[in-house]
Amino acid sequence: MEITQDQQIVILGTGGTIAGQAHNPDDSVNYTAALVDINQLLDTAKSKLQNGTLPAFDSDGPQNLRDALTLASNAQARGVLVVCAGEVHGAQNIQKIHTSRLNAFSSGDAELIGHFVDGNLNLSKNALGTQAQDSRPFPLLSIKDFESAEQLPRVEIILNHADANGQIVNALLQQKVSQQQKLRGIVVAGTGNGTISETLELALLRAQDTGVVVWRSTRCAFGTLEGRANTVFGDSHGLSPVKARIALMLKLMQSDLIAMKS
Repeated sequence: MEITQDQQIVILGTGGTIAGQAHNPDDSVNYTAALVDINQLLDTAKSKLQNGTLPAFDSDGPQNLRDALTLASNAQARGVLVVCAGEVHGAQNIQKIHTSRLNAFSSGDAELIGHFVDGNLNLSKNALGTQAQDSRPFPLLSIKDFESAEQLPRVEIILNHADANGQIVNALLQQKVSQQQKLRGIVVAGTGNGTISETLELALLRAQDTGVVVWRSTRCAFGTLEGRANTVFGDSHGLSPVKARIALMLKLMQSDLIAMKS
């Protein structure tokens, strides 16, 4: 089987689907897994696995692929999982925390779904239960929905920082672009527990008044926002800013499809 560098390798294994990205795989594998998991693009009764390969195929790549095959054949494995360096992560919790080391991923405060020791898989029953019970209110779109869309709705990420005054938000709103390139959403990555400067918040409220959907997240690598349930901005449901952007694009896409059918 000949595989080009820009292809995804898709291997059908017993009880699940294994997807290994052949081009810069680990740089975005956590986001690819999040996209599939948020939207449940595949049958949720089967396990969906992303296996990362950091160096060339003659180093840790075969181990990751072997581990992914072992995990896919396990009847207890459910949902979208990422296998790398002997660790099994849930798609919603995994973050890349290092640029180059073999063990470049972490699930932070969340428990690992499992790990491999000498080729043997050890699964955490508690983590598997949490993975199965995840009921975040994200849209369900079909492959045909994606094929029919010319492009995903535009959503930008804006960081809160010292002297964040909202000028970037104002500039985005004033851009003269086509309807397809119009700004539809903003994910604001606040400091700490989602803190946003007063001037930036005022600019985001103005954006919201024009129809732009605004979700609040955090710049912190791990942890969920506390005490923000009743704020004026949308809830990112514990997702990182990049994953929240994916979720918001899908939600806006779903809204567009519903509007077209009505």
